[in-house]
This record gives sequence, structure tokens and C-alpha cells, in this order.
Amino acid sequence: MSITYKRIEERERKQHFKNIVNFYNRYFPEESNKKIAKNSGVFWVARKNGEIVGIVRILTDYSRYALLLDLIVRKIERNQGIGKHLVNLASEYCKKKGIKHLILTTDPRFDWLTNFYKKSGFRLVTDQSLMEFRS
Repeated sequence: MSITYKRIEERERKQHFKNIVNFYNRYFPEESNKKIAKNSGVFWVARKNGEIVGIVRILTDYSRYALLLDLIVRKIERNQGIGKHLVNLASEYCKKKGIKHLILTTDPRFDWLTNFYKKSGFRLVTDQSLMEFRS
């Protein structure tokens, strides 16, 4: 069974809204998922037999920075190259748009995830300070 990939830009969001929200509902609290699906920059989805099995999204200023968010692949579909392909789609998109920096954060408790991103071309930036404001 083949995996298909599709970029979903803002203008297409309405027709894919319900499927994206339903996918996010498996992983995150339901109350925030409609906002995520409505207000994010660009999504890429991986589908198998018409069902979303993976997703990645970026937020960007379309100039210098993009933030890679929520790379999620359904557990039973992992280790098949889907996540790597989604990351490649996002990074190639950034290159084509002239976006110089694709950045992300990852939880240091998940060494396997850090290693995945390193294999996908990312590097740890130790000379930068990550700061957060929580409301």
C-alpha cells in the first residue's frame, strides 16, 4: 500500500479541516486542535488508503524563519520513512521560498527523536538560548 503526500496551504485548509482535527485529536487535547488546524502556516499530510497517517506543520514569516511543529506519524506506521519524507518536504519548501532557518525544539528525554532530526540534516545549536514565556 503506497503512501501519498500532500501540502495543504491556507487556502485549502477548509476542505481538509475535519480530517486534520480528527488526526490531532488522537495526540493532543481536543479543545486546542481546531485552533491548530485553522491558524497554522503550512501542513503536509501523509495518507494511506485515504486516511492521514502522518502530519507535519510549519509556521513561517516567509522571509528568514520557519518553525517546524508537530511531526507526528501514527505509531503503527513508524520506521517506514514517512517522518523523514515529511521533514524533507518541509525543508525543501523552505529552501524554495528562500527561508534561511528551519528551526525546531525537541524534548531531550527522547534521544531517538534528537537522533532522527540529526539524520534529517538538523544540528544542535548550543550557542543559542531558548526562552519561553507562558501565560
